[in-house]
Order: sequence, then C-alpha cells, then structure tokens
Amino acid sequence: MDDSDVAAVALTIIEDDRTPAQARVLALVEMLDRVLMDNVYAGRDHSIAAQVLARAVAAVGRPLLARDPFPTVAATLAAAEAYAKNPNDETERVYQECATASFPYGPGDGHLGVGDSCEPGSGCPSGAGTLFDAGHAVGFNVVICALITELAPWLRSRTGRDEQTQ
Repeated sequence: MDDSDVAAVALTIIEDDRTPAQARVLALVEMLDRVLMDNVYAGRDHSIAAQVLARAVAAVGRPLLARDPFPTVAATLAAAEAYAKNPNDETERVYQECATASFPYGPGDGHLGVGDSCEPGSGCPSGAGTLFDAGHAVGFNVVICALITELAPWLRSRTGRDEQTQ
C-alpha cells in the first residue's frame, strides 16, 4: 500500500459513521499494524503509516492525559508530536523511549496486541494496539472524535480530499 493509499484508507476508516467506534479503532489498528510491518520488512523508515500512528497517538493522548495526568503520558504525547512534525531517527528514538515508559500508552516495548495475539494485524508488532487500549481507557467514541478532529484534517491534506468532499 503506497503512502496516499494509507492516508485514504485511514481517513475512510475513521470517518465511517455507519460503523461503531470500537470497530473503527480496531480496523485502524489492524491496517496500520500490517502496513507498518510491511514497511519494516521492506526497510522503509519514517513512512506515512508511522506518521499516522504518531499523530493518532498524540490525538488520543489529549483525552487520556485529561483523564489521567501522568507525566509519562505527557512526555509520550510530546514525543509523538515531535516525531510527526520531524520524522527522523532521533525523534523516533525519543518517541519509542517515552512510549515504553508510559506503557500501555504509545507504541513502545510491551504487548499492545488486541487480545493475546502478536500476529500482524493484532496491533502488537507495530504498537498500534495502543489506540485500542486508549479506547478502553477513555471510550472508543472519544478516541474516534479525537482522530476526526486532529488526524482527519492532516489525512485530507495528504489525499487531496477537502472538507466538502466528505
């Protein structure tokens, strides 16, 4: 899946108001996990999928931080934003370190799969399952609202879709 496809699929998933919020979060986790693992195998660093996940982590981090104002969550949110703005090896390293320290928030070390699986698509290999964990913490509707508010405009800019074509 190329970069524009990743952005388009992510946007379609989060904006599909006919599908329950929990199912949308799970679909996003599955898609990102598979694409990110494909990127690892292909040696593609700092892909659009990685930026989508970082921006999603930042978006869902705000309501999580409002509920549980832990310094580790605040650090992960800031590191996710820094990586999304300037994706490089150093910002990724800091982001991973912060995410590991705030487990299960952020795609750091630890089991982040939906359920017990660590197979591609489970959210575990890439850490995308953190979005599902956030849904359990703050509510899946809150997660989807955060993604629509904060991530969707950026996705639209990557796909050429504007507000009127929704």
